Amino acid sequence: MPNWKKVIVSGSDATLNSLLVTNAVTASIFSGSQFTGSFYGTASWSQNTITASVVSLQNVLNYDRALTNHNNFQGSQSGVGISSGNNINAFGQQAAYSASGNHINAFGFQAASGSTGNDVIAIGRQAAFGNTQQANIAIGIQSAQYNSGIGVIAIGVNALSPLSTVGNSKNFAIAIGYLAAGNTNTINNIVAIGIQAGQSNFGNGTNWNVIGYQAAYQSSGSYINAIGQFAGANNSGDCQDWNVLGADAGRYSIGSNINAFGREAFYQSENPFGDNTRVVNAFGFRAAKQSQGSGINAMGFAASQLNTGSHVNAFGFGAAYNNKKNFVNAIGYQSAYQNSGSDINALGNQAAYLNTGSYVDAIGSQAGKNNSGDNVIAIGRDAAYPNAGSQLVAIGRQAAYNNTGNNVTALGYSVAYQNSGNNINIIGNSAAYQNTGDNVSAIGNSAAVYNSGSNVVAIGENAAQYNSGSNVIALGANSAQNNPRSNSFIISNSVLPTYSDYSTAYADISTDGIAGNTYLYHDQSTNSIGAVRL
Repeated sequence: MPNWKKVIVSGSDATLNSLLVTNAVTASIFSGSQFTGSFYGTASWSQNTITASVVSLQNVLNYDRALTNHNNFQGSQSGVGISSGNNINAFGQQAAYSASGNHINAFGFQAASGSTGNDVIAIGRQAAFGNTQQANIAIGIQSAQYNSGIGVIAIGVNALSPLSTVGNSKNFAIAIGYLAAGNTNTINNIVAIGIQAGQSNFGNGTNWNVIGYQAAYQSSGSYINAIGQFAGANNSGDCQDWNVLGADAGRYSIGSNINAFGREAFYQSENPFGDNTRVVNAFGFRAAKQSQGSGINAMGFAASQLNTGSHVNAFGFGAAYNNKKNFVNAIGYQSAYQNSGSDINALGNQAAYLNTGSYVDAIGSQAGKNNSGDNVIAIGRDAAYPNAGSQLVAIGRQAAYNNTGNNVTALGYSVAYQNSGNNINIIGNSAAYQNTGDNVSAIGNSAAVYNSGSNVVAIGENAAQYNSGSNVIALGANSAQNNPRSNSFIISNSVLPTYSDYSTAYADISTDGIAGNTYLYHDQSTNSIGAVRL
């Protein structure tokens, strides 16, 4: 019979009484009731080990017991180089590598690597890498790298991270979003939320709250509140006390004490003084955009846009747009639009529009529009539009319309319309219409219409109409109409009663006349003016 011997075939099961191996044995699992002697090398998992002289601790996964100093390291080289520190949980390659703080939770490649601060949470590749301070939370790739501030929260890729190895040194910073407060934050007590919000800030300011894409991007200052895309971005100088809300609000601007609400409000603008008495308040799309004045209150689309004046209140679409002077109050659509006069009060649609005069009060639609005179009061639609005269008071629709005279007081509809005379006092609808004479006083509808004489007093409806005489007094309706004579005192026959003689006049007038008065009449007997004195 053949002498058969048993052979162990690869992949089969075998039972041996003993096994002597000269070189190494490669196996994924070793199991058994006892292991004796020396056990050299590393092991990723072991069960019922009795003796083992060398085992690498950081590669042992044992969830049933606390490790040295309550530390738990998982991942290649995680926790390597730690000379002190306890309560450290490190998961990931080189997580908490060479860290020395206490109470560290690091998750991710090189998370909290080199960190020396206590109470640190780092999640993400190189999050809190090189951190040196305590009570910090970094979540996101390279967030809060090289941080030396206390109480920092950085969430997002590169949030609160530097361009180089000089990281954030400010305390109590909160940065949420890609590169939020990134590129080495210089602001104390900053809250930056949004992609690149507060990025590349400078100037060692304090107290920021910025929310939105690139809000307060590349900006400086203190007490900055900016909400919206590019809100408060790219400002410069020592900006203080900003509240800006809206896309591009306060962007590319400078100054202090700014309140801007609306898209492009206070955009590319400057408040050159910015003390507490010269605040800029801009509300509306492009309100106070490219403005350079102080003490501005602008509300409405493009209100006070391109303004260079100070102490300006503009309310309405285009109010005080491109205004160039100080102490302007403009209320209404395009009121004080492109105004170049000082001390202006304009109320109404296009009131004081293109005005160049100073000390102007214009109330009403187009009142004072295209005015070039100084010391003008225009009240009513189209009053003093356009006016070239100074020292003017025009009250009523089209009062002093196209007036060129100075020292004019006109009250009534179309009163002093196209007047060119100086020193005019007119009351009545259409009174002094196209008047060319100087020193004219007219009371009554259509009084002194087309008058060309000077030193004229006309009282009564149509009085001194077409009058060409000077030094004329006209009393009564239709008095001195078409009068060519100068140096005349004219009384309308319609207001002067006629009597045959004095006795007849006295008998009639004394019956109901009032004592203390003198009554004039036409005496037929003498064909002259008589008088009854009571």
